Amino acid sequence: GSFGAAARALRLGLTTVTRAVERLETRLNTKLFIRGPQGVSLTRAGTIAYDRALTMKRMAEQLEHELADCEQLAEGPVTIAAPDGIAGLFLAPFMTEFLRANPKIDLLIDCGLWPDRPLSGEVDLTLTFNEPKQADIIATPLAHFHYGLFASREYLDLYGTPKTVAEATTHPFVHHVAQTHQRDTWAPRHIAAQDLAQKRIQTNCSAVSFAAVKNGAGIGAMPTAILSLEPDLIMLDL
Repeated sequence: GSFGAAARALRLGLTTVTRAVERLETRLNTKLFIRGPQGVSLTRAGTIAYDRALTMKRMAEQLEHELADCEQLAEGPVTIAAPDGIAGLFLAPFMTEFLRANPKIDLLIDCGLWPDRPLSGEVDLTLTFNEPKQADIIATPLAHFHYGLFASREYLDLYGTPKTVAEATTHPFVHHVAQTHQRDTWAPRHIAAQDLAQKRIQTNCSAVSFAAVKNGAGIGAMPTAILSLEPDLIMLDL
């Protein structure tokens, strides 16, 4: 917000800070800050420079971390925060292999389902559908989730297979209330279908949604990757 605040945080003189910034701007041949009566703010070039500086800092920290790991096995607790569906259906099957390969690491998996019973320690790794905006967080895209409508074979044999999205809305629907991400990019008919669906079951738990569809309670939207875990489910061709 101001050079004065920066000087105090760095425990340096104000002149030292301002001259350092001036030298940097001269060397880069661009203005990094807009100076005004309300303080200073970043120019577009300043924003780019700030992002690059953070990347350099993170790379240096990662190098130090990786070199340290070369000499010793990682150990201690690791806390992972993830939605219950991701943690239970996609992470849990691999935990046995991970723990055997890392005998000195203990896992704490926080799915946020019991806020009055939080796990101890700070979160080390978060799996989330929303890109974090904090500048000090390293965020790496891992995968795209593609959704489809699914039902069990037994359900379709009993009630028939819908041939259109409109027809699917007449079937009992298992609805996960968190399935609203990027709704502004959905096709209008998909928004209408979700709004018109007969939501016989509504839940905020992926495990409930998955088990209900698997056991024939109705049709539900799930990521297509669910077929790698439950190949007997049927994805409707809509």
